[in-house]
This record gives sequence, C-alpha cells and structure tokens, in this order.
Amino acid sequence: MGKVREILEAPESEAMDFLDTLKPSLYTKEIFVFTPTGDLKKLPINATVLDFAFDIHSNLGCSCVGAKVNGKSVPIRHILQNGDRVEILTAKTQKPKSDWLSFVVTSKAKNKIKTIIKEEATKSSEAGKEILQRRLKNWKVLLNDINLKKLIKHYKLKNVTDLYALIAEDKADFAVIKDLLQEKPDAQRLPEKIEETVVEKIVKSHTSKNDDFLIIDNKVDSLEYKLAKCCSPIFGDPIFGFVTINEGVKIHRVNCPNAEQMISKYGYRVVNAHWTSHDGSAQYQADVRVVGIDDIGLVSRISDLLSRDLKVNMRSISFDTNDGMFEGRISLFVKDNAHLENLLARLKKVKGVLSASRS
Repeated sequence: MGKVREILEAPESEAMDFLDTLKPSLYTKEIFVFTPTGDLKKLPINATVLDFAFDIHSNLGCSCVGAKVNGKSVPIRHILQNGDRVEILTAKTQKPKSDWLSFVVTSKAKNKIKTIIKEEATKSSEAGKEILQRRLKNWKVLLNDINLKKLIKHYKLKNVTDLYALIAEDKADFAVIKDLLQEKPDAQRLPEKIEETVVEKIVKSHTSKNDDFLIIDNKVDSLEYKLAKCCSPIFGDPIFGFVTINEGVKIHRVNCPNAEQMISKYGYRVVNAHWTSHDGSAQYQADVRVVGIDDIGLVSRISDLLSRDLKVNMRSISFDTNDGMFEGRISLFVKDNAHLENLLARLKKVKGVLSASRS
C-alpha cells in the first residue's frame, strides 16, 4: 500500500505505469488471462498454454499444438503471465503425450491427459494382443503366461501391456518371436507338463494284466478317492489315479506339474482312470488367473459377468495392482472343462482384460 501511495502522489505517473508497477504484487498464487473474445480465465501461477487450452475444453487441449500469446507464436509449454491474451492453435493429428504431464499444473489437464493415455494404451494393447493371437494360432503355439513371460523377459519389458504395445507398433520381429516360442526345452530340465499319450504309455506298462480302471463319476460318496489340490481336475480333463499311502487314490490331471515325477519314480502306484456319466449337477473347484490394465470398475465388471451373466458361484476373489496393471485370482465352481473354457473366453472379452487362464 505504501508503494501504491508513492505512485499516486507522483504527478508524472500515468495509468499504464501504475498498472505495470502494481501487477507483480497482486495475485501471487493466481494469474488472469484472456481469450481472443475477451473472456477472463483464472489459472494457477506457472500455468502453461496447455493448461489454458484444457481449461476451455478437453478437446481443445487434446489437439493443442501451440498458441499465439499477445500476437506472438509460442509452444504448448509456454508459461502464461497476468493479462496475456491467448489464442490456441490446434491440429487434427495431435494427441496427448506422456511428457505433457511434466509441465501442466492444473488437475483438470493432468487427469484428462492420464485418462486419454490409458485409453490409448488399452486400444494399443488389445490390437497387439489380437495380432499376436493370430500369429500364434498359425504356429500352433499357445498364448499362455509361460510364453508371455518369455517374451517380456526377452524384450526386457515391464509387463504384458508393453509387449502388446510393442507388437501393435510393429516394433517386434515375429521371426524372433517364433524361434523363441518354438525352441526345444533343455533336455536335462524336467518339463512342467506331460502329454496324455506319455502318461497312458507309462500307466499301461505298470498295471497288471487285468487293468484296474478307476471310474470317476458324480457320486463322490461311493468312491474312495480325492481330487488332487495341486492341479484341481474337473470333469472332462484327461486324468490318472495315483495310489497314496494314507489318503487312498488321488486323481491328477495328465498335465499336472507333479505328474512327471510321480510317474517316473512311482510308476507302480499309477492306475488308469476316466470319467463316466455327467448330468451337470456336480460342481468342481477351479482357479482362474486374470491379467489386465488397471481401470475403475474392472473388478465390478468381472464379478457381474461371473455371478449375474454366467451364474457361477465364486469361493474367493482377490486382485493386486502394480504400475497400471492388475492381476486377479478367482476361485470358482464349474460343471466341467467345457464350462470353464467358455468362462475363460467370456472373461477375455471384458474391456481391460488382457489374458484369462486356468491357474
């Protein structure tokens, strides 16, 4: 106020000199700028041209390539001053970029940029996933967690989203991917899975002349057997029986991770087994792993699909998020493996879900 008094008492002072002297001492946390039509906009200090564009309209901010400030062309990161008159310049080809977040200061601009970048990442990931699925189908290679992890490790990426984006942008060499996924495993390393034909061959070589087939149906109480927890077989899965010391017969899937060791070390305990009739009344527990892009309402969409649309009973559900990605574990009950395959196919169509597999 003392400074104002000095200016006012000076007879040579002019109105514009007064304003130029006064402006720096006012609105220390805010600035006021004008649109080309004279509308006044209030912004925080250090606001940029891009902040101004998003303050007017989100579409204007997304297509902003620069501005004319007081008639002079400036870039989008130009910091505005009190009293600036700003005219936004746009281009149809412009799209929000991640580096924009480093210089915008308003929450409106930051939130809109983050939302659009996430949406673009989702579209790119889904496109890359479709491309990879088509290629793997032609090569007769499964799109599973093992193969995805192998590719992520090879390209030194953080997650599967980055992998799909790399493929969508045509930056991945499919010849390299094909060689990587079709390479033969190390002969000294035990495989995680075992083919059904191998199991049947070993089973027949260790059973007596009168082969003992363990018949499995939905009358659980009449049979002395238990479904192995390590692989959780369900109706329709290729299976075999393994005689234990204290718990009777345990039923395993032929591709159970433990099948190789059980059959190679204790082949004499292996018995043939197969499913019989199935009326759909029995329920089998299955564990499902879901991976995708973290998004608001995603868990709700998945649970609604399972409980409301597919009428599936869930035993437990848990989700973890990290760096924009989520991983969910769902324990549920299904009628058979065909029911489970249909469920997985439906889950893969949920927006934001990148993969759904049997755990």
